[in-house]
Amino acid sequence: MSQHAPQPPPPPPSAPAFLKNIPGQAWARTLLIPLAFFGGAFLMAGLTAALGLSGMSVAASFGSDMPQLMDGGPSWIVMTIQLLGMGFLSPLSLGFDIADFGMFSGGGSAFFVPWLVPAGGIAAVAVTQRFLGGNIRAQQAGIRFMLAGIAGLLFATVVTVLAATVRFRYDGGNEMIDGRFWAHSASLPGFLVAAMLVGFSTYLLLLPRRGLLLQRILTAIAAVFEHVLILAGASALALVIAAFIQGETEVGQFVLAGFLTVGFFAFSMLHFVPTVMSGSEEIVDSAESLTIFTLPTAAWIIGLIVMVAVLFVTAFRWSLRTQFYAHAPWAWIALPVTYLVVGILLTSANGLHFSMYMAGEAMQMSISSAAWGFLVWLAISGIVQVLAIYLMPGLWRRMP
Repeated sequence: MSQHAPQPPPPPPSAPAFLKNIPGQAWARTLLIPLAFFGGAFLMAGLTAALGLSGMSVAASFGSDMPQLMDGGPSWIVMTIQLLGMGFLSPLSLGFDIADFGMFSGGGSAFFVPWLVPAGGIAAVAVTQRFLGGNIRAQQAGIRFMLAGIAGLLFATVVTVLAATVRFRYDGGNEMIDGRFWAHSASLPGFLVAAMLVGFSTYLLLLPRRGLLLQRILTAIAAVFEHVLILAGASALALVIAAFIQGETEVGQFVLAGFLTVGFFAFSMLHFVPTVMSGSEEIVDSAESLTIFTLPTAAWIIGLIVMVAVLFVTAFRWSLRTQFYAHAPWAWIALPVTYLVVGILLTSANGLHFSMYMAGEAMQMSISSAAWGFLVWLAISGIVQVLAIYLMPGLWRRMP
């Protein structure tokens, strides 16, 4: 038998041509965008966790002892990671096993969106764009979709894995109860929302230029968010200042922790949409509503004046954004649709929804805006449109 010398292995297959045409800077930017987004979101999650824990500590100093779950150093980082996951519309899943009374189990969920978390991520990307290769673009739509998908999936995977592993855990017992408890905010909806948000942001930043349709959509989004954030932020800030002036430090810190949540409630209430608290009989006897007129007279009068003023400013800004073409068909479509979508999102997702089941019993509680509130958002868009068309151009001509 003849001996044959071993043949050298074949060279690895070459990369597809379209991958070779993607510059290294584009790949770097695809990785840096989710990194910047994660940094901003994590920073705001940590700030929210610190404010929440500080408010709990202040409240505990005037009442009962804090649960052991919140004791010790690791609880801050655990809460930060869980708030990071909850910031992308992921519910907090709860579970426990109690050794007493024959060992019974239970579970539930808590849905609360810390809006500062995604806001921090978006702000971080916007601020750092000039340092993330702001002039790097992808000419082909397929490449943009691929890079955006990679960025979104990478970010969502990191957030979901962290939320699933760095979870609340309590194992042990004391004189009151013996058992274990766990909670985490890893879920498929949260994964999808995180991936889509970062992926969409990456796709926009890789566009060589913005088409007319996209530019109009972004113009409407900017107008609506400017309106909502200015009024919501001013309202929440006023509540924080009032709480600290009255010496209610823990209330002020809780409002800061849920700053935008409280602000969005205030925005809806200033437009006559009540905040409704409902739940099981064990928690709430009946549905209770809080309206703008529930507040002290001076507070709701000032609030309504500020609401009307911001409405006029928004209409004026919208008239300028459209270059006094707010009467154009695209404006009549873009602005109401944007208000409606944002209204549906904040009506359904803003607030607190809690449910728990154990030993054959179930209880639930929710604090949210009235379900019909999204229709008011549609009415707001109509008012802004009418003011921008019929009042603001004449006001602009009379301005010095």
